[in-house]
Amino acid sequence: MKKTNKKLITLLLSGMLGVAALGVGLMKTDVVSAEETATTPTAKTYKLVDIFSSSDSSVIDAEKKNADDTAETAKFSLSKGDKVEFRRNLALKWFDKAEGASEEQAQYFSMKFAFKNTNFDELSIVMESESTTANEESKAVNKVTFTKTEGSEDLTVFVNGVEYATKIAATDDMTLTLSETSGAEYGTYNVLLNNTKIGEFTNIGANYAAYTKDKMVPLTIISEKKEGAATAADAVVYLYELNNQSFDNIVTEKSGDKDVKKVPDDAAPVIVINDKIADGLLIGTAFAYYAPTVIDVMPSSDSKITKREFYQWNPADTAVTYNTEMKSSHYFMDTTYYLAGGTAYATEEAAKASGQAYTPTTVYKTNLNENGENAEYLSVKYTVQDDSMEDAKTTKVYELAWYAEDSAKEDKNGTDYVYLNKKNEGAYYTYIALDDANRKNVVADQADFDTAVANYQAALANVAESSTASVGSNSYFNFPSLAWFINDNNGYRNLKFVICYKSPSSTSTKSTSLLEYNKIRLSMTEEGYYECKIYAVDAANNSMKYYLDGELVTVNSTNIWDIEEIPTFSYTITRKGVSIKTDNDLASKRTDDVEFNGKYSGFSDPTVIGMSSKKSAYALYKIDTSIYNDKLDANATQLSHSILTSVTYATIKTEIDKRLANQDELNEILKEGDYFSLYLDIYVERLAIALGINKDHAKFAQTKQDLKDCFVRIDAYDSSITENDLGWDTNKFKWNASSKSFEAVERCEYIIFADYYEKDLATQRIAAYKVIEVEAEEDVNYIKTKWIDNKDNVTSLILFSIAGVMFVMIIILLLVKPSEETLDDVEEEADEKKDKKKNKKNKKNKKNRK
Repeated sequence: MKKTNKKLITLLLSGMLGVAALGVGLMKTDVVSAEETATTPTAKTYKLVDIFSSSDSSVIDAEKKNADDTAETAKFSLSKGDKVEFRRNLALKWFDKAEGASEEQAQYFSMKFAFKNTNFDELSIVMESESTTANEESKAVNKVTFTKTEGSEDLTVFVNGVEYATKIAATDDMTLTLSETSGAEYGTYNVLLNNTKIGEFTNIGANYAAYTKDKMVPLTIISEKKEGAATAADAVVYLYELNNQSFDNIVTEKSGDKDVKKVPDDAAPVIVINDKIADGLLIGTAFAYYAPTVIDVMPSSDSKITKREFYQWNPADTAVTYNTEMKSSHYFMDTTYYLAGGTAYATEEAAKASGQAYTPTTVYKTNLNENGENAEYLSVKYTVQDDSMEDAKTTKVYELAWYAEDSAKEDKNGTDYVYLNKKNEGAYYTYIALDDANRKNVVADQADFDTAVANYQAALANVAESSTASVGSNSYFNFPSLAWFINDNNGYRNLKFVICYKSPSSTSTKSTSLLEYNKIRLSMTEEGYYECKIYAVDAANNSMKYYLDGELVTVNSTNIWDIEEIPTFSYTITRKGVSIKTDNDLASKRTDDVEFNGKYSGFSDPTVIGMSSKKSAYALYKIDTSIYNDKLDANATQLSHSILTSVTYATIKTEIDKRLANQDELNEILKEGDYFSLYLDIYVERLAIALGINKDHAKFAQTKQDLKDCFVRIDAYDSSITENDLGWDTNKFKWNASSKSFEAVERCEYIIFADYYEKDLATQRIAAYKVIEVEAEEDVNYIKTKWIDNKDNVTSLILFSIAGVMFVMIIILLLVKPSEETLDDVEEEADEKKDKKKNKKNKKNKKNRK
């Protein structure tokens, strides 16, 4: 056989042995995985930094609180201004029924934590949610603040700025929870610390806080130090638990050379429905209410509702059988059954077969609820799937009846039902009833009604006098909540409201479109006296119904003025000056980035409130932070991007008002030709304070100047100036104030100041800014894949390997030319070789003999 063929066979055998060895090895790994799967499923784990967020990654970590702990606890290390945010929907109130329990129980937000130290002046837990009323921020903000008590190791605690008298031991473990008191004002929750009430959260308009980017963060922990305070070590907060999810069970996993903190999922998701059913559901209308929201503390995407079931009670049924075809548009109608000799039959045929006289009837006509009203009964169940285990899915059932008031539900043979009724009068004023016999409206208690009207009128006056109520562009009058004044059988949060009003310049009536419960507001375009009446429409589009001249009418924007019992409210609004909407006061709105040598044109104006004819101007500065930082001691706080974006629009506005109130200073500003030198001076002053330099400190003035030296104003682009001309250093940026654009031809940070003003009103000024950072060069990140760790991919890998080896062998076969010899040729060749060898040997022997 030829040597080439031998090598080929050897190569083929080696390749097949390699594939076999690889297959055996991989199959062995697969067997191990199968054995592991057969054990009890383990909880999925999630990165701690995927649950909480911070601008500084070092803030979020975990450590063993005690030396003998088996797991680590979440730890937040906060220096001045640092914050940790929970950027996911967060349940505030929901219902659950413990296994074996006879009744569901309301569950509330809870947070267990502790302070490792008190290296803070103030540490706050801030919660944002939907509000019960319209407001400038379009949200409710509630806050618990801990401060150090002078001369003591204990802490003083405030709830929304109101001090709780008793001091709190700083070393104690703490549990912060919410609760409700029956009869409390709508949207008000008790705040409990270690089961002791320390204050109240107010204006909460939903049962869960919804995360909205750049608008609403459900939970924030933030550390603050007083202006001018010396830089101290980080404040450290331990988090043990949030809404039953543990954070003291954290494990460390290796990812390359890094330690990754992982949190095992040990709490099931919950269902939250955003309102309580006040008086049952409506027969004959689409089931479109109480859409359930699944909320999980962990960032799981597979926790979801997998089944929606309903059963409409019928006395003819011998068992409860749920229908799984329920949709949000499902209509529930009267159910018919047949009575014969005291027995209920589901069908007419069954009633006939009894041989007795029978009567077709409906549940609605023959059954009274506990309020003595006709009703049918509906049970709705939601099955939620939880994917918290690696190799198993768990489910839990929640019931709609848990979210119904006691007066709107009933238990029948161990099943909770919500009433189905035919009430279709829509929403109604709590104090105004219908006297159908006399065809008129009746105020049940005139004294209570008058008091309620007076209270709401006073609340309107407070809004009108507040600084947030003004006149001009983007100015609104936000109405207080009507939850205690207007009601509905399907919950206040499902109502839509219409404001009918008369403006100062006209006695003709106007009206708004349908407004949600927390967006009841009027646009304020002119000063003066307003009158208004309000009516509501329910979720089934039923408007209020009241008697007018003996006729029951559907209330609308025209006839409401003729229904005397519906109260008329009034207020007077005046111009309060100008401001910037608070939503745009967020740090994330005050920063942007641009590619090096790229063109920036991304400046967007914030919402300016209170101007009738807004004018604007813009200026660009480049910032060289090294001019300030190079002068600092090693331990001093440096001027950073986060410091540059820490100055709020509100503080700038406050300082502008102070400065412009001084006529001498105003005259000096006007000599400059624009207001940007004023804004820069105010801005660097706030930077100095943010860097820990108190205004009373001897070095404050020098610090301001050092900071101001970092800023170089860029002139407007002049196309006639070239690289060889004197003004090119600033002209090269091609700054265009009209388009608010420039070219980032230097690696530094930039700031655009905006000046907003009213024509001919020099003192009506506000300013905004945006810091633009040159993007860092892209880093190539080689990520180690874990694809092979998945046993489901093993078969694919084996087949891929075999295919690869076979491909190599095919290539070899193609490269090696096959032999054309036959077996006879091979034998003949072998004989010739033997003869030649024999002849050679004979010749050698002859030579030796000579």
